[in-house]
Amino acid sequence: MKNNTAQYKIERISDGVHSIDDTDGCTCYLVEGRDKALLIDTGCADGDFDAMLRGLTNLPVELLLTHFHYDHTRHAAKFSTIHMRREDAALLGNEAEYGKTPPGFDPRLNVITHITDGDKLDLGGGVTATLMNLTGHTPGSVAVLLEDRRILFTGDAIGSGDGVWMQLPHSCPVSQYAANLRTFLARIEKFPDLRIFGGHIGQAGAPGSATYNPLTTQTIRDMIELCDMIARGEIKTDEQAHKARNKTAAMLYLPSRI
Repeated sequence: MKNNTAQYKIERISDGVHSIDDTDGCTCYLVEGRDKALLIDTGCADGDFDAMLRGLTNLPVELLLTHFHYDHTRHAAKFSTIHMRREDAALLGNEAEYGKTPPGFDPRLNVITHITDGDKLDLGGGVTATLMNLTGHTPGSVAVLLEDRRILFTGDAIGSGDGVWMQLPHSCPVSQYAANLRTFLARIEKFPDLRIFGGHIGQAGAPGSATYNPLTTQTIRDMIELCDMIARGEIKTDEQAHKARNKTAAMLYLPSRI
């Protein structure tokens, strides 16, 4: 039977924090506090999403979308409270931008609260999610920091071990992305033991394999260096979307938007 919870691989990554990997290769995360839970993205598989969530928590669940792309927002209509940056909320449902409207989504019922850099979502019991802007992949990409757990969720803002898409119409220029990454890196470097989880956890490869490439703060450093290499013309391409790699970082980009 297609619609069942077997569509999801669930792993506990910390107390009250689970990763939810679906059969379409998309990953969302559930963070529980004392009073409520926060779901970060929804994935896009056909599984019984409601049953999966009920099996993880009895708390009321609010949704935070790291960006507007359909593979992260498909089940958004199931939530009455949705947190999202204004820049990407304006693009939700944009077919030309890999958006598509989440089935059943109605802005009169599914209320979007506009979040921005530095906002904190208090889940109760000392569990707080801090929002950090990271414009690049989309204009409203946001990362979520659990400071007490030393966990950072980045959606697609730095890729998931297999490169970040910067070739899309609404992606910012590579040079601006580099500047945003520098600011972001300076803020998270005070957490040397930070664990980073992206929006497609399977793209990092199998742990222990020769190609395993999990997200770390070094990924961000390598991505900044890659942006600089592209800006200096050290990577030669034509105008087609081109993939460039530097150590642990990779990117698809357009030479006309450096």
